[in-house]
Amino acid sequence: MQKRLIWTLLALLCVSMLAGAASAAPTTELHITKIAGDGVTVLDEMTVDYRW
Repeated sequence: MQKRLIWTLLALLCVSMLAGAASAAPTTELHITKIAGDGVTVLDEMTVDYRW
């Protein structure tokens, strides 16, 4: 019973590690937002890529 639990937890750990690696794929764009001092008002927005 204990061995089965350990193997199940190990399998879940491996699957979660693979899912995390797939979702952390690199990106070539970055969205930049300039916010005013009040923390709400958006002053400027731009999206830049790797050539920026």
